[in-house]
Amino acid sequence: MTGWRQLTRVVPMVAVAACGGQLLADDTKLDGGSRSPVEAGTTREVGTAEAGFVRTPPDGATDAATAPEAARDAEHGDAGRDATLPPPDSAAPFDAPPPPVDAGACVVDAGDAASTDGGTLSILASGQAEPAEIAIDSTHVYWVDYAASGSVMSVPIDGGMPSTLAAGQNYPDGIAVDATYAYFTNHFGGSVLKVPLDGGTLTTIASGEDLPLGIAVNATDVYWTVESANGSSGTVMRAPLAGGPPVTLASSLASPDGIALDGANVYWVNTGPTTNSGTVVKMPLAGGTPTTLASGQDGPASVAVDATSVYWTNSGIVGFPPTQGSVVRVPIAGGLPVTLATQQGCAVGIAVDATSVYWTECSGNVMKVSRCGGVPVTLSVGTGGFGVAVDATHVFWTSLSGDEGDRVLSLSPK
Repeated sequence: MTGWRQLTRVVPMVAVAACGGQLLADDTKLDGGSRSPVEAGTTREVGTAEAGFVRTPPDGATDAATAPEAARDAEHGDAGRDATLPPPDSAAPFDAPPPPVDAGACVVDAGDAASTDGGTLSILASGQAEPAEIAIDSTHVYWVDYAASGSVMSVPIDGGMPSTLAAGQNYPDGIAVDATYAYFTNHFGGSVLKVPLDGGTLTTIASGEDLPLGIAVNATDVYWTVESANGSSGTVMRAPLAGGPPVTLASSLASPDGIALDGANVYWVNTGPTTNSGTVVKMPLAGGTPTTLASGQDGPASVAVDATSVYWTNSGIVGFPPTQGSVVRVPIAGGLPVTLATQQGCAVGIAVDATSVYWTECSGNVMKVSRCGGVPVTLSVGTGGFGVAVDATHVFWTSLSGDEGDRVLSLSPK
């Protein structure tokens, strides 16, 4: 398992403690361990669900293919399990000066702004069991609970009672949706499945996969990454929605993780085995020659794409504490990568809209910045971000919140 995924289970608990164990929104910032939330933002809880907390593998499980802790430790040692964040009054990674705006390669829209007027932070679901990746459509939010007996869940986009679409899954991780189904990976179960959006019969798309992770879907096919237990035999896979055997698009990859699609290409990140060894890659949807868009990246985790650029997070997790995370973009056609934000404390999930890039940090923050760069904005502090998604008015994310429980949240306006 890639190291940033382990840190999302360790760092948020420290970050929340530094914030007094409270849920903060808007332009709340850490200052020497104190908290000073902007009063314009409010918090409301709109739905709850009961779920068990499963944070350890089944008794007796020691094999790397079935025991998450063993696999993580084999890959990264004790760096993530026992490490602690620096004290709040140390040189904090969140106050670094922003990178310069890359005006020459990005046209600033009228709506682009690195500021926020506050908003309402809503708890859409609480009591979850390590919620991981997230997806949305026009009516619902969907996520997976990453646990030995994990679930695929949904909740109305404006709040309500969460629903279980699939239960008893083996560490479900990635999720994507279309108009009919939710598609997901079972990381340690080695399978890729789909389930109707209102629940029902599960359909297996692929099985026997060696640690599948990210997933994406278009009108004809579903695509996913396979991490591989040895860290060097990863693959990118495709299977037709109409049914049929999976096809290997790329192989011998160094821990592929996040994946995204546009109308022409599939994009993914390879985390890489060492510091600054990660890559960002694209390939035609039907397969062909991979093109490396960026190399020398520090633990790339997630990827997003719009009409002009590819965006990704660098978790910066090879060393600890995770102070070297960054958010980067590069033109789809290739070119010089542009860093949008630096020293982001283990940047993880990513999403993009017409004006801004949004990301989560496993150290607890939810952030945004203009697509053209500038000053990053803190949307939420201490809620332990993991997956993130946006629509026209909201930003949604999953949260590992320590004593307050694992949750799914939204902020509007974003």
